[in-house]
Parts: sequence; structure tokens; C-alpha cells
Amino acid sequence: MKIKVKGILTAATVCGAVLMVNQLTANAADQQVAPVNLTASAAVASSQTSNQSLPAAPASQVAPSTVNAVSQPAATPITANSDTGNYGNLDGAAIVGNQVQLQGWNANGQAGNRPYHTIIVVDRTTGRELQRQTVQPVSRPDVQTAFRNVTNAVNSGWQVSFDLSDGNADAWLSHSLAIVSRYSNDPTANNTDADYWYAPITFDQQENGYLDSWRFASGHLTASGWHATSASYRQPYHWIIIYDQTLGREIKRVQVSDAVRPDIAKYYGRTYGAAKAGWNLDYDFGTDSRYLNDQLQLISRYSDDQQGGEGHHIDYWYSPLKADQANRANLDNVTIAGGKLNLAGWHATDGSLGREHHFIILLDAQGHELGRLPVKNIARTDVGRAFAGIYNSANSGWQVQFDLTSALVEGPLRIVSRYSSDPAGNRDYVDYWFNPVNFNHNQYAITSVAKQDGALVIKGYHAADAAYQQPNHYVIIYDLTAHQQVASVKTPLTVTEPGVQLSAYNAANASFTAVFPQLSLNSGHQYALVLRYSANSQGNGDEGGRQNDTWLTLSSANRGWLDSFQLSDGRLKVSGWHASDFELVAPYHFLIVYDNTAHQQVAAKLVTGNAARPDVQRSNAGIATATASGFNCDFGQLALHAGHSYSIVSRYSTISTGNGDNGSASHQDYWMPAVTLDQAHASIDGLTAAAGGIRVAGWLATDQLLDKPFAYVIGLYNGKEFGRQKISFNDRPDVARAYSQTYQSGHSGFDLVVPTNNTVFKQGQLSFIMRVTDDPAGNGHASDLNSQSYAVNAGEVTGVYKPTTNAVDFWLARGNGAELPAVPVPDCDRLERARILPAAVERNEF
Repeated sequence: MKIKVKGILTAATVCGAVLMVNQLTANAADQQVAPVNLTASAAVASSQTSNQSLPAAPASQVAPSTVNAVSQPAATPITANSDTGNYGNLDGAAIVGNQVQLQGWNANGQAGNRPYHTIIVVDRTTGRELQRQTVQPVSRPDVQTAFRNVTNAVNSGWQVSFDLSDGNADAWLSHSLAIVSRYSNDPTANNTDADYWYAPITFDQQENGYLDSWRFASGHLTASGWHATSASYRQPYHWIIIYDQTLGREIKRVQVSDAVRPDIAKYYGRTYGAAKAGWNLDYDFGTDSRYLNDQLQLISRYSDDQQGGEGHHIDYWYSPLKADQANRANLDNVTIAGGKLNLAGWHATDGSLGREHHFIILLDAQGHELGRLPVKNIARTDVGRAFAGIYNSANSGWQVQFDLTSALVEGPLRIVSRYSSDPAGNRDYVDYWFNPVNFNHNQYAITSVAKQDGALVIKGYHAADAAYQQPNHYVIIYDLTAHQQVASVKTPLTVTEPGVQLSAYNAANASFTAVFPQLSLNSGHQYALVLRYSANSQGNGDEGGRQNDTWLTLSSANRGWLDSFQLSDGRLKVSGWHASDFELVAPYHFLIVYDNTAHQQVAAKLVTGNAARPDVQRSNAGIATATASGFNCDFGQLALHAGHSYSIVSRYSTISTGNGDNGSASHQDYWMPAVTLDQAHASIDGLTAAAGGIRVAGWLATDQLLDKPFAYVIGLYNGKEFGRQKISFNDRPDVARAYSQTYQSGHSGFDLVVPTNNTVFKQGQLSFIMRVTDDPAGNGHASDLNSQSYAVNAGEVTGVYKPTTNAVDFWLARGNGAELPAVPVPDCDRLERARILPAAVERNEF
């Protein structure tokens, strides 16, 4: 019989961990193995007979009463149908500190008259008993469940600790051990007729270890790991030896303290000292750099020699390690600002050991030195983590400022990081050459184009490293069709607008405004904008001055999008974007509402200033004016019609009237996707009883209100109208958010009472119509939305007759059974009770 029993070891914690080996499946037939050198009977079926023989224990081997005081318990009576079998399991065996901790259970049907329970440990290698202890019973209801007819099953558990300092530690830690559970009527437990022999156990004899981490940093070798071996009981002094495998000799040995490692104890519970098998090393090599080129190996040694780590010892050799020989670096930042060249980066190399002077050197393209400055290294924990094997990686950062000169920005610049033992940095050095740097940052954008008082006004920003030597900024309009310059304006630079992130030389002052008065452009020609930095104050380079041009060829692309078309408050509001470089030629921006159904313009409005749209600029980088292409426009209340299709047309025009053609006017249009006003949505949020009728709350949003301004809620009983009520709308911002395009959706709510007009409700169907119409009485040309139907059931009168009103109160109830306020029933002779049972209406949209 196989019984699954989960064992729990309760024991003192040593070095922060308790270790167990669980045997979760107890098999009385398979696991009862007697010691090979003792006489024992075989297990029979699921039980174990008890005629095994053990030598009598001397008085010294009986657990002293001061350690495990055991009072003689009363014998448990044996019932007539008791199971006399012998069952057990060794749940756990672990070494905790200097204790061997065992736990298990033994349900023995013959234990009823044997009150003394003893655990005996026998050395199977020598056949000699090591120790025995009397144990107290431990409750095991799980065992009782499995063996209900065994007398002592409920208290069959046991746990015990044996001290390794009994002079037999070698046997405990290296021999095969037999664990015997004995029930006896003899306090010394020397009779053998109620024994249970557990499967033999052997504690771990293997050497186990691992080097968890290591690194060279700032002249230190730091490492950590673990080494678990039962031999550490006899050899308690722990050493870490640094061995130079290349040279074949030891460099250094360091005695280390044991570190708590509960994770190791979890997996090596049968190894002595596993719970404190960890170690940490931090050795300072100083300026001794010989290890940097050699392959090293760490050795963990347990020795009985406290002074030098010799004597009897056992070693564990970890995998070899070698310092990173690479020369690694990165140039993190290169900027020009405030007349300074700012550089920052890091340089990590084992070659820095013994070379304490660090320099940053600048060279031109021909290798001529332009300058050098000493730097003090700064902490770079990120580099330390990435390159733990490099000597100075954790302290490899640097930053420096050079005074800016023309030589530094005239051509490619080489930057060198040097470690040297020479205070001047000219000998015994290790260099890292970064990739050449060209100072060609050039960042720009056109942020607005407008016509003001007859002048074309172009605004934007332009930051460039070239501004250091070419401080004169110009904006030029060039006719690509006629191959000639049309106009140029010198533009003083002002403070860059907040939120614009630039990194070039003049990033802080890069904004410009170019005003071109009385400019005449041909709408049929293609133009370019030229942003120029010039060394010449006249800007054109005809006096030998250098210049740096950025050409923005005006794109022929014409793109746009309608982001929103809103009528929720009755006013037409639109937003979107129109990106076209034709804007430079035609700076007057109009938005037009066009009725596609009636084939006529409804309204037009001049946009006074385009909105910033950096998202459009990112996706339309080839259009110079895309940065400022957005629009937002409120047309107000317009004469729009339900069912008609409307288009928003974005127009860039050369004249301020926008629409007419005076013979020289030109424009470019972008037609946004058409919108048809055919939306209709409604919901009944709740029905309740009210005096004289039924209270209906909900909302009605429909474009039909554009032409049919009168709205009603009409009640139907079995398809026939019993009453109607005109709607006075209230605000519903939630509906506006959901249906912003629908006319007056933000003012679509209603809460009204539909009169019942003496209607008697029997079995049938109740429903409602939400109607908009051109008739004040609610008839005429109408557009209807129908609600769902609600069942009406006749029932017994439970209301109260009121003679003053000649009425009987009845109740309207919702589908959840909750009754609603009473309403009068006019026909008191019929004494009807009406009950409306819809599903709970929270948002029934139709």
C-alpha cells in the first residue's frame, strides 16, 4: 500500500536556515530495508514484523531525562478490530548546525502496551549503534486518516535531534545510517519486538561549489561564491586562494568568514555546513599589475590549520578567470555652447593601472594637436556593470570644456583619451581614438507663414554650428523656375521658444522672423526657401565671406485631414490640418463649408493663424510649412440640413477675399472627407410611476432636429397611443462625448411624464416613440425612434382605495422586482392592479 503523507519538520534554525529532505511517498512494503550486517526479517505485505535484533544500549546511549524528559504515558487500549500492522515513513533528514535532525512517523498496531518510543541510529558500515533518544509523540491526523484502525496512528509522529559532537562525526557524515523506530515497555528500549526500520540514509559526500560573481575594479579583485562539503566539520577554517594559472603559482590566500546561504541549504540539506557555505572576497592588488595579463583561478579551501590554511584540507577549484584586456570607451556628448566646446564620455582599460594621469587631446584632420587638458575620472556605475572585468570601469567617466576657436570647428576633429604615467602625458601611455567629429549640427523649422499689412511674414528657428564663424543669418526666397533670387532678408536671431529642443551652437537664440514687403510671386512657379549663415554682413558671399545654406525646396505635395466635425452644442466646430508649401505663395488660409447635396457654399472663414502640428511635420518632413499646418475653427450656428453631405474645404489663397478671382488671384484647395448629417441615437434610461402617468427619462440625439425642431415622447399600449409629452431638452455632456458629430447631442436629455389618460393596463405590451417633427403638436412630417416593448401583466389589487380621488393606488415594478411609487387607477370599479416587468433599463439604445 502506498500512502502519500506530507511531513513537516519543526526544528531550531541555525545560520538562518533549516534543511529537510522530504520523503513524501511512504511505501511500507518497498521501503523497509534492514541493515545489511544485522539480522532482520523481510517486510510482509504493507506491514513490518519486529524480530530484528540490536545490541542493548549502554546507559550512556539512553537519552538523559534532562534532555528529553519522558513521562510514562498511559497505554492505549487495543480494540478487537485493531490493525496490528507496522507502518512508517522517514519524512526528513537534515544537518542544521552541529545537529542531525530527523523526523517521521511510525504507526504500529502493536504499540498499544509499549509506551516508550525510541529512535535509534545505527552505523550500517560498522554495525554499531551511534545514538538513541526517547521521543515524545507528535500529532499526525494525516496518518490517522490513512490508518484508522492502527492504535497509535493519530500520535505516531516524531522528531529528534542528535548532536554531532559525540565523537562519531565521521560515521554520521560519511557512513550509511539505519534509522529504527522502537516502541517498548522497557525504559531503556532494549527489547526488539516492536521495531520499524526506515530506508537507510547517507549524508552528502560530494564537493559542491560555484563562483557567483567576480570583477576587477580600482585595483581590487572582488568575488563571491559558495563551497559546501561535509569535510568542513573536521576542517573548519575557510580560505580563498588566488592562483596564477599562467605562472603556475599561488599569488595570495585570504581567510574568509562563512556567509549565510539559505538557498544552498535548500538544495544541499544533507551536506554539513551548507547553510553557511557562502564567502565574499575583496583583495587589493594595489599597483601590482602582473595579474592583468594572466589567467587566474580561485580555490576554496577548508583546512584544520587556522594560521596558514595548510594541514589537512580539501579544495574546490573554480573555473579560471581573466581580466578583460579590451580598451573600451564612448564619446557621450559633443556640444558647442557659450563659447565652449563641451565633451563628455568614458574610457575603461586595464592599461590605466599605473598610469594615473588622464588627458583629453584634440587633433585636426592632419593629426596636428589643437589642445589637451587633464581630466579627473568620475564614477560610472553603468560602465562598471557592463564591463565588470575591466580594472577602472566603475570610475571611468570624464568631462571637459575647451575654449572655442575657429580651428576647432573648421573641419573634422579627432578626440583622444589618454592614460599616462607621465604628468605631461607624452610617454608610457594607452590611447583611445574616438571617431572623427564634424561640427555640422543644423536644426530648423518654419513655424508660421502669414500675410500682415501686405507683407509676407515667415517665422521659424534655425540653429547651426556654422553660426560660430558665420554669424549673419538670412532668409532668401529663390525662384527655381526662373533660376533667380526673388528676395532676401537679414534676420536677427532671438531667444528660442520654450519647448523647442536644440543642440547646435546657437540653440538658445535661434528664432527668426523674416518680413518680405510688397512681394510678388507667381503661383505657377516653384520656389525654395534658403536659410543662410554667412560670414559676410551682406549675406551673399560676394566679398569672399564663407556661407552655409540650408535649402527648403517647396514641395508640390498637398495634404490634409479633418480631425473633428462637431455639432454637439448646435455650433459647427472643426479641427484638422492642411500642409502645403503653396502657403508661402498664398498665405491667406480659408476654411469653407460646402453642401455637396445642394451644390453650394454654406460658409467661409479666414483662419487668423495656423496651429503648431509637430506630429504632421514628423510624417510630412518634405513639406516646409507642415510644422504650422493645424487649424481650429468655430463657424457658429449654420443653416445645415439633415441628410445632406457636407465637405470642409481648406484653401490657401493669394488674395484676402479668398473666393473671387480678380484676374491675378490664385488658390489651392484641399477637400476633407465628406460628412453626412444622418446620425440618430436615443436611450431610455429609466421608467418610474408618477401621478397621472409614467415618468420617462433618457436622451434623444438626432440630426433630424436641424429641420424638425419639435420633439415628443409618445406612449403606446398594445400599439395604440395612450399619451404624449413634448420634450424640453436638458444638458447631457456624456452623450456629447459619445456622439460629438450629432446635432445638439450635448443638449439631448429629457425627464418627463407621459400621461396615461385613464388607460387601463391589462395584459399586453407597453412601448414608447421618440419623435422629432415639423409640427408643434407632434404630428406632421416626423422621424421616429421606437423603444423596446415592455410586458404588462394584470394582477390582484393590493392598493388602497381613496374616495377623495375616486382612485385605487397600484404599483409599477421593474424586472428586478423592486416596487416603484404608487400611481392612481381612474377606473375604481374594475380594481385592476397593473405591473410593468421590463428588464432593468439602464441604457437601452435604439
